[in-house]
Amino acid sequence: MKKLILLFAMSAMTLGAMAQKNTIFVSGNYGFSSTTSEPSAGGTSNTSTSYTFAPKIGYHFSDNQAVGVMFGLTGGESGGVSTTSTVFGAFYRHIFPLGDIFALYGDAGVSYADAQKEINVNIKPGVMARLGKGWALTSEFATLGYRSKDNGSTKTSEFGLDVMGSNGGFTFGIQKSFGLSGVKK
Repeated sequence: MKKLILLFAMSAMTLGAMAQKNTIFVSGNYGFSSTTSEPSAGGTSNTSTSYTFAPKIGYHFSDNQAVGVMFGLTGGESGGVSTTSTVFGAFYRHIFPLGDIFALYGDAGVSYADAQKEINVNIKPGVMARLGKGWALTSEFATLGYRSKDNGSTKTSEFGLDVMGSNGGFTFGIQKSFGLSGVKK
């Protein structure tokens, strides 16, 4: 209950700027996919599903720079086998305003997923559209990064640019910024 009251109190102190010094922002992405494979010469079809829920919280220490943490859940099912993983990470964001409404940004981050002992180090470009009263739509459209994972029987390392794939691809999200009371700018 205390957290809910704090959230409402912070909402009342909202600043309308896209990124103002001494503001906290909460954002996140959600993804879901389902794929069905039909064999061409008989056999059994296979349906696989996957999901991602990845909220972030950050602090703007200047008008165009922020640091933050992210956490999330990923999982799916394929061939009757289910997987779930918890993800934790940190990021740095630099924002490039393109006027009063739009901005480009870049996130550089590192994360760890527990299910396959997966470590990701990446850079994600994104675009932001300010809706007003601290709200913005966000979209990240690629990932340049390194991923290392160990599922117990196989160790894998990857490096590359992933535009529409499993390491980030194209995502949509929403962001809400809150002003900090009593902090001098």
